[in-house]
Amino acid sequence: MNSEHTTRKNRIVISFLLLLVTFGLYVRVHNFGFISYDDPFLFVNNPQVNSGLSWDNILWAFTSSDRLHWMPLTWITHMIDFQIYGASAPGHHLTNLAIHLLNTALLLLFLYKATNRYWQSVFVASLFALHPLHVEPVAWIAARKDLLSSLFCFATLLLYVRYVERPGTVRYLLTVGMYILSLMAKPMMVTLPYLLLVLDYWPLQRTSFGSSAESGPIVNKGRCLRLVYEKIPFIVASAAFALLAYLSQSRSNAVSTIQDVSLPSRAANVIVAYADYVWKFFWPAKLAVIYPYRSSIPAWEVVVSALFLLLVTVWVFRNAKDHRYLPAGWLWFLGTLFPVIGIIPIGHISMADRFTYIPMIGVSIIIAWGVPELLKKRRVVLRPSAVAVSAITVLLVLTIASWEYLSYWKDSLSLFSRAAAVTEGNFVSLSNVGAELEKQGKYDEAIQYYLESVRVEPRFDLGYSYLGYALSKKSDYYQALYYFTKAVELNPDLEEAKVGLAICRFEISRRNKPFSKTSAAQGGTSGHNSSSGF
Repeated sequence: MNSEHTTRKNRIVISFLLLLVTFGLYVRVHNFGFISYDDPFLFVNNPQVNSGLSWDNILWAFTSSDRLHWMPLTWITHMIDFQIYGASAPGHHLTNLAIHLLNTALLLLFLYKATNRYWQSVFVASLFALHPLHVEPVAWIAARKDLLSSLFCFATLLLYVRYVERPGTVRYLLTVGMYILSLMAKPMMVTLPYLLLVLDYWPLQRTSFGSSAESGPIVNKGRCLRLVYEKIPFIVASAAFALLAYLSQSRSNAVSTIQDVSLPSRAANVIVAYADYVWKFFWPAKLAVIYPYRSSIPAWEVVVSALFLLLVTVWVFRNAKDHRYLPAGWLWFLGTLFPVIGIIPIGHISMADRFTYIPMIGVSIIIAWGVPELLKKRRVVLRPSAVAVSAITVLLVLTIASWEYLSYWKDSLSLFSRAAAVTEGNFVSLSNVGAELEKQGKYDEAIQYYLESVRVEPRFDLGYSYLGYALSKKSDYYQALYYFTKAVELNPDLEEAKVGLAICRFEISRRNKPFSKTSAAQGGTSGHNSSSGF
């Protein structure tokens, strides 16, 4: 009894230390500001959010669907932040950190309750808490929706384990209700019914297998069907929120890209993105807030990525009989990432670090359970102290990498300069660097970045509009007129470009300088030439 008490006490201490280290890693976000990418659009300049809690604002949160997602719970948390902290960024950042700490604790508790393996569970939770891929959702206030959705998702998984241990109507309804709350924060986990079936396979062992002399292993189809029927309320909720998410993003033009993306191009991006996510998990270098969508991917890259995914899939299923955690972890990764892998292109991005927040748990499970099994199979005997030192070393390296990457999130200029430097063709990051330089009055430098952004993506309507406004601030209205005209030609509904166009015509007319299409085109040509030295 005393020994068991000591073990429990040690586990509490270790869990607390993990949360303390995570807090120490991220606490400096308290000194960071808002990011100019989505933060202003979503809540800083959103009157329904920045005015704090009110019945009208709460009603808006439940009825609005024109800003990327239907996510009333996320809107309400932002309203609470503005009610408490106002427009001061530190408090908003600390809320994100607090949710990340809660997520880490819930993940650890869920895995331990489901598997009864503490050390593997704490290692997975540590990777989740400290990995550089998870810097983005913690450091970016606009990624609150990912954190909050995950919070309710982990609570759902924990309740599901409780329900499996002691089935009952109340526990079942609580589990379904918690899942709906997750979807109301962000419909990322529309694949949770599928994930629950994976958990039924491992670690909950609810699927039963038999054997026959003639055909070998067989599946108890009746029991498997009952497990599927059990998920029907989850599936209905998932389908409803998936449809709602698609309609919301369609209204906000989030599912459209700058150029039409063909099906073969999308398929290639899906294959390469899956492989890239795994690569970034093991080698988290060159992380960026934006990874631009590549319309043309080298064939060799697609082939290598497809071969890698195929080999891993074959390997995990060939070893599934004795190591169920292998297909369970791999299916966790593949399935939970599927909604955002790019089958339906979302804006101009090919992938995003925040999308890995839950999916990479699957890869972590394979490592946490697989490495000890591999050493055992190879008859490699390591002292517990050696195992602990090895695990701590890995986590320390990841923590240092996260600390270094976190420094780029201190302001928008650092963040987008980093993204432009470590990626190719990142016209959005280039234009954002230009915008930050323009705020500082460095118009010539800003113009060079804007020119480079439209050189990289000639159909970037906003880039031409940004160029027009930067040139207008230098009173160069002829060149500004050319770029505003170009922006409107690409997107006749771009209101800011049409306003800029009217301003330029007014200023040219007021100064009695005759305007002609020839002079505008000449001005535009000289502007493009100036980008050659960028």
